[in-house]
Formats: sequence, C-alpha cells, structure tokens
Amino acid sequence: MKVYSVLLITGFLLTVSLVVIVGCKYDTIGPQWDQPATQSTTVTITSIDPPQEAAPGVNIITIHGSGFKGALDSMKVHNASTNQDTTLIYNGIFFNKMLADVIDITSTSITLRRPDVVSDSCMIKVISDKAIVKASIGPYKIYPVKSQSSAFLDNFPLSTVAIDALGNLYVIKQVAPLTVFKVTPTGDKTVIGTASYIPTDAKIGPDGNLYYLNSQFQKRIYILNVNGSATSKDSLWGTSTKNVKFGDFAANGYFYTGGTQNGIVVIRPDRSTREESYYVSDTILSVRVFNQYLYVAAKGAIWRHSISDTSKLGNQELVIDLTQGIFGSRLIKAFSFSADGSKMYIGTNSPDPILIATDAMNIPITSDRVDILYKNILPPYCKQFCFGNMLYMISGNAVPAVNWTLYQVDVGTTGAPYY
Repeated sequence: MKVYSVLLITGFLLTVSLVVIVGCKYDTIGPQWDQPATQSTTVTITSIDPPQEAAPGVNIITIHGSGFKGALDSMKVHNASTNQDTTLIYNGIFFNKMLADVIDITSTSITLRRPDVVSDSCMIKVISDKAIVKASIGPYKIYPVKSQSSAFLDNFPLSTVAIDALGNLYVIKQVAPLTVFKVTPTGDKTVIGTASYIPTDAKIGPDGNLYYLNSQFQKRIYILNVNGSATSKDSLWGTSTKNVKFGDFAANGYFYTGGTQNGIVVIRPDRSTREESYYVSDTILSVRVFNQYLYVAAKGAIWRHSISDTSKLGNQELVIDLTQGIFGSRLIKAFSFSADGSKMYIGTNSPDPILIATDAMNIPITSDRVDILYKNILPPYCKQFCFGNMLYMISGNAVPAVNWTLYQVDVGTTGAPYY
C-alpha cells in the first residue's frame, strides 16, 4: 500500500511539472538570433562620381546611395598594461582593404578623398553598424598618380628642377660636384655640365638655355648651354645690385627676379636692370610669370602685378592668403598654374605638400576653393617643383631628414608654359 501511494504521488508530481514546463514555453523569449533586427536599415550604393574610374586629376570621390548613417562609428579599447587607448574602426568606407578618408557624410552621400590605391578592379564597400549587410560596388578603376623618377635613385640631394617646352627636365645636384642633368621625356639621362654654385632656382630662357640663381653669390645669374657635355661649365649671364634668389622669364625676354628684403629686380633683354619698390622689406619665396602677370610668394601669401607695361609693375593684388586658415603654418616653396589658368598648384614644406586652388583666375582665392592635392598619397615636403606635361617635385626637407629625390605627379592636366 505504501508503495502504491508513493507511485501515485510521484506520478502526480511529474504531471504537474510537465504542465508547468509546457506552459512556460509560451512565456519565454527565444534566442536573439531568431528575433527580427531592431533599428536596422538597408545600405545601398546607387552611383559614384566620377563614374567607373578615378583618372589622374580626380581629387574627390562621391558615393551616392542610402542608409549611410552609422558608417563611421568607432570604439576605444583601453590597454591596462600600457595605460593607452586604441581607437578601433569597426565600420567605414573601404577601397579594397584601404580605409577611406571621409570629408563629409549624410544618409544619402559620402564625400571622400582619393585613396592611396591603384587598381583596375577596386571594390568599394560601405559598412554600417546599423545595416544587416554591407553595400559594395565595383569594379572601379583607380589610376596611379605619382611615381619616383627612375633617373634619380642614387640617394643624393637635388637642388632645382626646370622643364623646357619639349618636356626635357634639367636637374642640378646640391652636393659637389654640382652636376647638371638633362632627362628626356623617354627617360634618357645625360650630364650637360656643372654649376659653379648651388642654385636656389632655375628656369629655361627664351633662347632655350638654362638660367639659374644661386644662394652663395646672390647678385649673380648664370647660364648653361643645354646641349653641353659633361665637361661644360656655366658662365656669368647677368648681375644685380640686389639679392636675387628666384626668377622667371616673360615671353618678351624680361626676367623678373626677387630675393630677401630687396624688392623686385627686372632684367631687360639687353641685361640692363630696373628696381621696383615692392617687397623691399619681405622675403620672396618664389616667383612665376603667367598670362601677363608677375606672381610673387611673400608674407605667407601670393600676390600679382600686371606686367603689360614693361616700364613698371602694375598695382599689387592679393591672389591668395594662406595665413588665414588651416594652412597658415605652411611655407610656400613653389607655385604654378594649369595651362588654362583654372587651377593653381602650391608646393609647401608639409607632409601633404601640394595644395590645389580651383577657379584660380577669380581673385582673391577664398579658402573654400583650396584643398590638399592627393592627401596621404604624395611623398612629404616639397622643396621645389616645375610643371609641364606633369608636375615634377623635388621631395625632401632638412628637418626631419628626408632624402631629396624627384617624383612625377600626374594631376590630369598640363602646366602653364615656361619661357
């Protein structure tokens, strides 16, 4: 009887337990991965500007679509052993595996800089923490825009580079012997002579020969025959009563020069000189003649003067003031224009060395028309450049020590001519 009672009670308890378990099945939330996503969105890419490819000269790429909110989130992870924080980006915009530098983002568009990627079939991906899956588009072609000149891999510093109308380069070493090299557009390099002193600037003159100004005897200008041989030497072409370190020729043969706190010196075709009172208290950093104007870099800005009247400079006009903005700490090292005058390129002593100003003939140039050219792509520090079929930049700076070597930069257009 006792055994029967025990079995009866046990059976009753098992039945109650089963009922409870079955009832609980309808009250419990199931696994999270079985639940519908909350606050999710669908990321879509509808188009890219420019479409299909980023050719040389393209500095900005824009992605159009929807659901881009939350595509730039990140998180900080603290390392207790080093007491340092590391920022981890767990989503973003990628060109293949390269994270893009985003300028602006909305829910329907992303504006970003050209990435340091060269590819015929790049895949562009937008990854958002609010999306179930990433959005991608491709293949997208990205052209190369810079390369180191194969003619200068010798690991010695260079002082100046000039270019003629045929695209021949003239490069002068900065260490003895001061060898002058000629490099043809096909890459053939020959020695055409030696310089007497380290140049601060060099230009091709109307006669096709190489003229340079120097920093050791700053009142002298030298000339070298571009068809010379390895034994050729330069010769004194002209002198000035004032310090001249930079210069450029106008089409009529007038040579406009400037230096440190001595103003502008104009050398006429007959080699007589005329002195101007502008910039007598300033350090001139570079000069350029273009479209009947003399452009002068000084005081952290670039100015211009009409030279249509060969007897005097026109009034001083402000072109661009780099001191008023984020580029105020940069030192201008060189500048020039595209052949059509629509763009100005400014070389500076910066890790991202070249600035580009659009609508350059509409002066003064406002800050919203100035940007970094090829950010995170170009080598650091521009010592000098010339601009012909491509922009040829001497990269390097004394502090920190960087090898001064020559790079060619394809900006998608040709430069204004030198005379």
